[in-house]
Amino acid sequence: MRTNIYSIYDTIAKIFNKPFREYNDESAKRSFKTASQDQPNRSDYNLYHLGYYDDNTGEIIPVDPLKIYSGLELKPTVSSITPEMQLQDLQQ
Repeated sequence: MRTNIYSIYDTIAKIFNKPFREYNDESAKRSFKTASQDQPNRSDYNLYHLGYYDDNTGEIIPVDPLKIYSGLELKPTVSSITPEMQLQDLQQ
């Protein structure tokens, strides 16, 4: 079976983190959202598609890294809203 390979790119460190497999872009986005939901610096990260892995043959098929989701698109959860963020909202 062929699955997709993804990685989260850290825009501050300028590195791709350990790759992981998912079935499609939507399930990768869900994993990214879940992992990032309580991170105050989630805008520093982007989700990239890196290629494919075939578990029948062991073949890895690379592609040019393609950004499929930005941490900027993530909305803060209630538990991750800080008093500073609330004050900023009130001042706007």
